[in-house]
Amino acid sequence: MKFTQIVRSFFQVVSRMTREDRENRITFSDQVYMRLPHTEVTLVSLGIDNIQTMKLSINDAREIFRSIKSALDMREINETKIGDLYWKTDGRLDSADRERVVIEFNGPLGFTHAIMKRGEVSAAVAEFTKKFNLN
Repeated sequence: MKFTQIVRSFFQVVSRMTREDRENRITFSDQVYMRLPHTEVTLVSLGIDNIQTMKLSINDAREIFRSIKSALDMREINETKIGDLYWKTDGRLDSADRERVVIEFNGPLGFTHAIMKRGEVSAAVAEFTKKFNLN
């Protein structure tokens, strides 16, 4: 097993350990989620070769979730840039897999490309809206 895989597995286990961590998390997939401390959110991406974390203000996270919601509702590609973070959500319906949503983001720590299920992404948007309101 490669060292990067060991490190990745370690962080996956640690990140799943505490109940409080799970309660303060909005999950897109097993590999991409946001942790929600009181005044900011932390974007976490567990990639094959790297693990990224980036702190975002609640307002910045709202902007990202608005972009995601728009992409899902309009079934189109929506992009936003928050500081050094570029976020792209492809909410178009794929004829081969209508549940597929692609989220890409690029920031100071690298690039992430993640294929997710539409229902899970919609649930993440609903959870964020419930906790922080998107209006």
